[in-house]
Amino acid sequence: MKEYRKSLLISVAELKTNTIISGNVDDKFLLSAIMTCQEVHLEDLIGTALYHKLQELVYNTVKKQDDNINKPENEIYRTLLDEYIKPFLKSKCTVELLYIVSFKMKNAGVVKTSDTNVANADMDDIKYLERQHSVYVNSYSERISKFLKEHFDELPELSIDTPLYYNDANINKDYASDCGLWLGGTKNNKCN
Repeated sequence: MKEYRKSLLISVAELKTNTIISGNVDDKFLLSAIMTCQEVHLEDLIGTALYHKLQELVYNTVKKQDDNINKPENEIYRTLLDEYIKPFLKSKCTVELLYIVSFKMKNAGVVKTSDTNVANADMDDIKYLERQHSVYVNSYSERISKFLKEHFDELPELSIDTPLYYNDANINKDYASDCGLWLGGTKNNKCN
């Protein structure tokens, strides 16, 4: 596997400072959430080729290599990352973490975590937060989809590996962001 494939498109620090995620949430939970959101949700939304291109540019930036996200010729990728993908990942990671930090798998089974100084949210509270942040995720997904459609000619990776939501028959039509698939007509909140 190429080294850049481990690159995170958003940092743990960005999640802790720009979301409702507390600064004391263990980094291993955040790293797990980021990788899951990138590999499972974002890659399906934008396509593998574009996802890998962004990872490579971020990796090159960290390693101070020549072809990096900050070069003027890569402005379209930087805009996509900063203005569209990072907001998506912030919201999607928040949804992902709701359950990761609330429950743990131990030898005794699945247990609810608690702290003696705070009261745990009940399942209704967690579901409410999940629904609220899912609205944000859907909105950011739609924004990404529209950006990709508008800049198709500037992103050669899209013609190599077409994202799930995108095909020629669906251009200028509505597409759903709940699961990355265009559903025809207006956006539906359920993909099941």
